[in-house]
Amino acid sequence: CGLVYAAVGMTAFDAVMHAMTTMSTGGFSNYDESFAVYKGAPEYVASVFMILASMPFIRFVQLVHGNAAPIWRDVQVRAYLRWTAYAIAVVVVYRLARHEATFWPTLREATFNVVSTFSGTGYVSEDLTQWGHLAFVLLIVVGLIGGCTSSTACSIKVFRYLILFEAIKTQIKRLHSPHRVLAVHFSGRPVEGDVVNSVIAFF
Repeated sequence: CGLVYAAVGMTAFDAVMHAMTTMSTGGFSNYDESFAVYKGAPEYVASVFMILASMPFIRFVQLVHGNAAPIWRDVQVRAYLRWTAYAIAVVVVYRLARHEATFWPTLREATFNVVSTFSGTGYVSEDLTQWGHLAFVLLIVVGLIGGCTSSTACSIKVFRYLILFEAIKTQIKRLHSPHRVLAVHFSGRPVEGDVVNSVIAFF
């Protein structure tokens, strides 16, 4: 991560500093302006590594041992990437509709700041309050979701939301067919009642 940062224009010290706080999703910058000092390619680099740091570390262990399939099959990873893409798309379309900027700068700024907020890293490169109400509310929502479990990302985590959604769907089916025996399933496997209860209690 640090080598890539250095390759796109950071000093060696800044590259090491930001690499450490990108991969730990700590978001600490040695500048008051946070990441606004590094407009352009470094924002894309940071976005990639913040996304990677928000994924379950066990998947990378499996990847290192030559097994890439679990990371693509992981329901949580797919949901995280999908929701991130949706959030970026909504912010880009909304800002373009407001005629705030051209496409490529808007895409770069939205990608970086959405990923940073989603992962809980805390870097910023723009004044997000100037993006309009919809974009700002969306950033609050993704900040309340967070990354995957077993990652450095903060907040409630994608896994708990997926369990919550499955529990709601199962409950709706029970209301429709009260005599059916139904269980909450996650990634094709039944989830114990204690897990569901703990997730509901957490929310």
